[in-house]
Amino acid sequence: MDIINYEITNDIEEKIWQDAVIVFDTSSLLNIYKLTDKAKDDFIKNVIIKLNKRIWLPYYVFYEYNKNRHKPINEILGLYSELNKFCSKINENFQQIKNNTKNKDNHPIINNTILSDFEPHLDNFSKTIGEEIENKIKTIKRIFEDDVFMKSIESNIEIGEKFSFKEILDIINEGDARYQHKIPPGYKDIDKIGFQKFADLIIWKEILKYANSKSKSIIFVVDDKKEDWWVLDPNKKPIRPRDELVYEICEKSDIIFLMYTTHSFIDALKRKLKIDFLEETLEEIEFISLIDTYNNVYKGIKLSSDSGSGTNEQDRIERLINVVDYIFEKNNNLKIIKLNDHEGMLTVYWENGPSLEEKNTVEEAWESVNELKENVEHILLKNRREQWL
Repeated sequence: MDIINYEITNDIEEKIWQDAVIVFDTSSLLNIYKLTDKAKDDFIKNVIIKLNKRIWLPYYVFYEYNKNRHKPINEILGLYSELNKFCSKINENFQQIKNNTKNKDNHPIINNTILSDFEPHLDNFSKTIGEEIENKIKTIKRIFEDDVFMKSIESNIEIGEKFSFKEILDIINEGDARYQHKIPPGYKDIDKIGFQKFADLIIWKEILKYANSKSKSIIFVVDDKKEDWWVLDPNKKPIRPRDELVYEICEKSDIIFLMYTTHSFIDALKRKLKIDFLEETLEEIEFISLIDTYNNVYKGIKLSSDSGSGTNEQDRIERLINVVDYIFEKNNNLKIIKLNDHEGMLTVYWENGPSLEEKNTVEEAWESVNELKENVEHILLKNRREQWL
């Protein structure tokens, strides 16, 4: 393949889809846990099982996947936990209405029959949705004991051989030089520590070694949408793999390299191999891809905003960026995972800690954007995770 005039024509794409090896990145595997059971089973049947002879996983992908698969599961459990909190607030607010309208001689005056007629319906709603949430949580927790998706990977997919410790050290030494010049992949992880800093590069080196030893073209499925893998459009949507990656993998052999997100990969499977997926599967994967693309991460901290009516979410995100800048100016070692602005109430999700001084730093940062220091809630994710488990 001429790497100077590298162009994927329809004929080349048709050819590669007939015999290329399919490789998944850790991000694409972990995202499958975010699907409903029906969509997940559909993916297992039509991808993992149907294409099992063509799929190969780098050892470090399987290692990272196995180490981190609890994270998307716990993330889903956290959503149900949040839902439980919202339901509790409904009951609390209703009781507050009752208490505030007990005195018939003062305002506010509400006809008591309205409340008494509604209360049984509220009780029934609370009981029904509470049981539904509890059942969902039990079902999701069972994944830890009986992980169907992981079993399908272990029984159907070939796993690569891991590099020796010396080989990894050589990759790390090369990685230091590559990262200085922003040569992909992996330089966006420069702030991480240990092997994790070079995880993407280790995976890439495994792919290069496998592709050259087998003389096989590669279809790489990766949901990590950072610029050290992809050329991105102005809206941060992936357009194509970085040119450096294409040059490197094609330089020594006649290998062709294609790269897809899970969503675009499934779409290509439908067109190229005529594999039929459930409509729900396609919709869910598209939604997950959309959320991933627009997931706001700044200096390693996730930023989210429940805007409320009459507010601009992007303005709130920009405000949170100012909060992070303030925090990093004071102390850049705070183990904060996420900041969420809910109509002026800041929720801070901590990995560990926080000390009183660390809490004060965040509260001062919130005050710096003209909010009340008192409107900051601190949540230790480690404790919540232990509770879910």
